[in-house]
Amino acid sequence: MDHTQSKVKGRHRLCDLALAFQAGVRRWAEQDVASLLLTGLAILFALLTVVSMAVIDWKGYSILPWGDMWDYWAWYLKYKDHLFTALWLQHNEHRIAVARLFFLVDQKLFHARAVFILVCIFLIQFFHALLLAWLARLANWRCKTGSVFLGAAAFLCLFSAQQYTNFTWSFQIQFVAVYFAVTAALTSVMVLARSSSQGAAWVARRRHLWLAAAIVFGIIATYSMANGLLIWPLLVVAAYWYDLPRRDKAVLVVTGAIMWALYLWGYKTPPQHSSIREGLLKLPQSFAYSMCVLGSPVDAFVSATQHAFSVGSENWRLAWNAAAGLTGLIIGVFLWVYHVHRRRSATGADIVILHLLLFTMATALLVGLGRVDFPLKEALQSRYTTPALLFWFCVLFLVSSIAANTLPGGGNSRLVTIQFSSLVVMALLIGLNQPTQIKYAEGAAKYLREVEAAISAPVYDNALWGRIYYNPKAMIPTVRYLQTQRLSVFAQERMRWLGDPLTAHYQTLGPERCTGNVDSIETLDDSELPGLRVQGWAWDLQLKKIARSIVFTSQHGRIIGFGYTGFDRPDVPAARSDVSSGETGWKGYISGLTEMTVRAFMITGKGRSACLVGTRETTRFVSVPFEQLGKVLIDVPKILPRGWAKNGFYPGSGPLPINAPVIGSWVRNDADTGTVQIGPFQSGNNDAIAIPLL
Repeated sequence: MDHTQSKVKGRHRLCDLALAFQAGVRRWAEQDVASLLLTGLAILFALLTVVSMAVIDWKGYSILPWGDMWDYWAWYLKYKDHLFTALWLQHNEHRIAVARLFFLVDQKLFHARAVFILVCIFLIQFFHALLLAWLARLANWRCKTGSVFLGAAAFLCLFSAQQYTNFTWSFQIQFVAVYFAVTAALTSVMVLARSSSQGAAWVARRRHLWLAAAIVFGIIATYSMANGLLIWPLLVVAAYWYDLPRRDKAVLVVTGAIMWALYLWGYKTPPQHSSIREGLLKLPQSFAYSMCVLGSPVDAFVSATQHAFSVGSENWRLAWNAAAGLTGLIIGVFLWVYHVHRRRSATGADIVILHLLLFTMATALLVGLGRVDFPLKEALQSRYTTPALLFWFCVLFLVSSIAANTLPGGGNSRLVTIQFSSLVVMALLIGLNQPTQIKYAEGAAKYLREVEAAISAPVYDNALWGRIYYNPKAMIPTVRYLQTQRLSVFAQERMRWLGDPLTAHYQTLGPERCTGNVDSIETLDDSELPGLRVQGWAWDLQLKKIARSIVFTSQHGRIIGFGYTGFDRPDVPAARSDVSSGETGWKGYISGLTEMTVRAFMITGKGRSACLVGTRETTRFVSVPFEQLGKVLIDVPKILPRGWAKNGFYPGSGPLPINAPVIGSWVRNDADTGTVQIGPFQSGNNDAIAIPLL
């Protein structure tokens, strides 16, 4: 009987073990495997995002300074003899001493090519994402995959192409530097608090280093952008939260007060921006602007949806962004109240992220106060997306932390739900937008290459120069300085070849290798930087490719300028069956007006072979007032080619309102072509002057 009962009990134990194992497998399958799978997808997604951002950087790269970079050069030329004192001067409402140091290094060591700065921007974002991933690991969640998932999310947010401008414009290095410095300063205070609790003598010595690190990163944040000033009250609040020694709190308070005093000493509100007082007087408008900044990560998805379904308007687009920002603000306030209420249970990493969340919220509100007079759509610029994406990452971090550490059983099932939901949202907002920015980068680089062609000549073309700076004439002294110092666009090796024989640098190929044409040569007779604008198309018949670049030579075979390729010419493949690309167009500029013959060579192969695609004669025009032309030479016949007629007008246009004969295009079979030559005239020095009208 005892033996039978023991066998029955053994079977019950085996059944219980089997049921427990089955339940454990089910829970593991439902939770841990799901979390592991989602984390793996997030890592893959993050890797693709980082790689695609590197591709966007490469395709969108331009050596050409644009926008506020010309303000930097104006600052440098004005203060180059006393740079240290000028470092702290305002640029708009910011003191960008940190950015100026990067620009100076790029100028002195890397010929102002901007590659160094763009690489630094990429690395700053990379190390910032690593720091956030490390903070997620320090959170010490029960679900280990949760912290890895958050690390991947950090890379997704910080390498989203929604921040396109901040990655591809060298001037924007302070836009990423300030947020990395703030995170690093808050993290230093956290490590300082951990060191204080250990008490060992060697740890105490390291405490001074972490306090110094917090101050240094705070200074970097302050002199990156104006919102960096907010780091000092946040550091003091964090010091009280961590219950640091009174001496450390005093050091942070005093240092912060000094930084605020130095920053505001001599500060002036820029005339193009509203003051904080003006922003407060227009609080509804400034608040709406701030909400659009916080909600800007949804803009790409909203715009794409509106375009796909042909619904909505710009006002609806702004409303959706503002609604997303307001939702985020409410969540952010709730998270702050929640953690303040349970401040004793918050981890050190949670406190860092909580203060970073407050910094991004305050930044958005400050932007709204300072931009209240700007159109609301300006809040959706890509440069403002960096703090907004960082804000939403902080929200995800803190919500996940609550789910992982406070709910029963570690909150695994709810954490999986949060991970799945956030991954879907990031796929819609970041993943779908990322590939489109690669194509956008190519178009943006082409847009800037056309300007680079004019500036590198240099030839003043008001329309093109005005693309990259609001006051193009003011760029001329800087362009001349860059040219003499061989910086920026003039640092390219080929700029040293001007005047050299073409054969000194290229091997010439026969005409059977290529085809093309010089379509037009236009004269730009600026008083300071005159020149020729040359346009055409070229195609490599053997390689079936467009030209790598264009080189212009004089009739004697010496290099006189360069052209840029890849511009749209859909008419060429439409007319030529042997041309398969619609981007065969090229444009270039030649400095001065002395050349009468221009020969255009396409550079092909590996960049060392040149093939002639066309030759064109230039016509030199002389502007002379009509009353100074002199007496008409009667014995020289006038030319009146077919297609033109005296007092002939285009049908419906009517005669011009002048009391004199007018030479106009022929009213029948009108093609607006032909030439009328008036004169020649006999001038005072017996020279015959002909005025050709084309």
